[in-house]
Amino acid sequence: MGLLIGKGLLDVAAHLLFVAGLGLAIALWGRGIRHSRRGDLLFGPALLAALCGAVYVRAPSHACGMVGTMVIVFGLATVLLSVMAGPDTLLKRQDVLALGAGGVVVGVFLGLLL
Repeated sequence: MGLLIGKGLLDVAAHLLFVAGLGLAIALWGRGIRHSRRGDLLFGPALLAALCGAVYVRAPSHACGMVGTMVIVFGLATVLLSVMAGPDTLLKRQDVLALGAGGVVVGVFLGLLL
């Protein structure tokens, strides 16, 4: 199959799948923040962790940079989603901001590992 399509297109398809998975993780996380759904609050970061594990399996040589980038994007999205957290939700706005800032810091450190 790789000979028919070309290895470059297979890499693009793999990256698009990772981006789609990251988008789904952010969407579930945001829905959990907005509607106080525990399942979405747990499944969003769990999906991010599964994607990070898949990156480590797929490309162990430059996995820290890719994982760091995904965690930074997830953290920035969390900071941007903090406006949807209300006083009556499971996570308050300051909690969501702290989680987002922590995600960005962890992502930067992961990106600097290798």
